Amino acid sequence: MAGRRALKAVLVDLSGTLHVEDTAINGAQEALQRLRSSSLNVRFVTNTTKECKRTLFERLKKMEFDIREDEIFTSLSAARSLVEQKQLRPLLLVEDSALEDFQGIDISDPNAVVIGLAPEHFNYQTMNRAFRLILDGAPLIAIHKARYYKRKDGLALGPGPFVTGLEYATDCTATVVGKPEKTFFLEALRGIGCAPEEAIMIGDDARDDVGGAQAAGMQGILVKTEHQHIRYNPLRDTWVLVSAHRMKRPWKGQVEKPPEENIPRHDPLNPLCPGATRVNGEVNPEYDSTFVFDNDFPALQPDSPEPGQYIQMYACGGLPFSLYIAVD
Repeated sequence: MAGRRALKAVLVDLSGTLHVEDTAINGAQEALQRLRSSSLNVRFVTNTTKECKRTLFERLKKMEFDIREDEIFTSLSAARSLVEQKQLRPLLLVEDSALEDFQGIDISDPNAVVIGLAPEHFNYQTMNRAFRLILDGAPLIAIHKARYYKRKDGLALGPGPFVTGLEYATDCTATVVGKPEKTFFLEALRGIGCAPEEAIMIGDDARDDVGGAQAAGMQGILVKTEHQHIRYNPLRDTWVLVSAHRMKRPWKGQVEKPPEENIPRHDPLNPLCPGATRVNGEVNPEYDSTFVFDNDFPALQPDSPEPGQYIQMYACGGLPFSLYIAVD
């Protein structure tokens, strides 16, 4: 790319890129070691709201990743920063294990709603409380709006559907602080003094990781993923949906019979065989090598009439149509 500066930093997604829950993805540690051996700054960015940064760091160390806690930038950190800037008292819809990252924040008499991934709190009573607060004027802050995330047992709903439900019910628009928001990537880069055009993003989500990074001015690299995602087709100038997970589905459709081993040298029912009669009545020569057939039904005929003229006609009701008449 013509105006791009030399590469200085790499942002790496965590869940789905380096690990899935408590299991490291095959080859992830080795790939990280190769990155470490370069001169690039490496930082780790994640939308996870299931646990605080300390717990996440300890879990990554158990999986033997070469990571420091201060290298991790989470959407929880971005949410706390916004709450402090606006001096809000949030109703926190996050998992209990994530509350540590909000220690010291006043949550009495809430005047804002902060929502992340909180399966244990996504019940009617809690969601209705958030709904009423927003109706009374409380801002809705979404830590992120991921539609789903990957677990060992398959894909699971992310916080996005619940955020969208509150937006729809209250006719408001949430402020999103995590990926794919531009401010999230810029804040992660600010900590290492790096401009967007000097960095790349590596992740498994085409929308939140790659698309968000590109919108912020970075380059994006999509790792092999089983997630449904979209890819840009430069030939057609369109985005194409790729459902890679469907490759694992069992096939119960038509199964073709294997080809016959004893294929006859001459098939009298094949109109292209030597000596066979084609549909137009012509008999093929007894050829014994490559033979070129004329097209029996060409789109353009050699004996077509000379150009004629168009005569404007009128159908019933006065609607015009054109009739082509060949002139001898």
